[in-house]
Amino acid sequence: MDDNKRMEIEKKADEFTEAYFEPPVPVYEVARENKVEVYTADFEELADTFSGFCDFNSDNIYLNQEDASKKQYFTAAHELGHWILHKDDYVADPEKYVFMPKRRAIANDSSSDHMEREADYFATCLLLPRVLVKKFYPHYSSSQLAEIFNVPRILMEKRLKEVL
Repeated sequence: MDDNKRMEIEKKADEFTEAYFEPPVPVYEVARENKVEVYTADFEELADTFSGFCDFNSDNIYLNQEDASKKQYFTAAHELGHWILHKDDYVADPEKYVFMPKRRAIANDSSSDHMEREADYFATCLLLPRVLVKKFYPHYSSSQLAEIFNVPRILMEKRLKEVL
């Protein structure tokens, strides 16, 4: 993803977080404010395969109830990214949309699907707004920040490298 696209996505994510001055960003509230409901569900035989998906026709996001809370939190932000960035594309061509694979690394820049990379970056920017990360960074370690922002440590460390 080129720098212009990254800036565009971060700006879009910032529009949803500018009202929040303390972490963690309430991703479920952000979704509801944008008329998207988030639910946990039993994925049954697919529970080991998928972390979540967005139903673009009903504006609902479904999260795998078996995933850890931090994974669900990131998945909700990722799927909200699809809803905000790609909804029109996916409604026009549903075959493009792929449910979020469970075993995929969070914020994996090596994904071959540009829409997945974009949704990951949106989720990262939504959950870890540059302004809040900079505000809290000098006072806490990356592990402490990860807990404060409710994200995996590896995601926090990656974001710190981008922001600082």
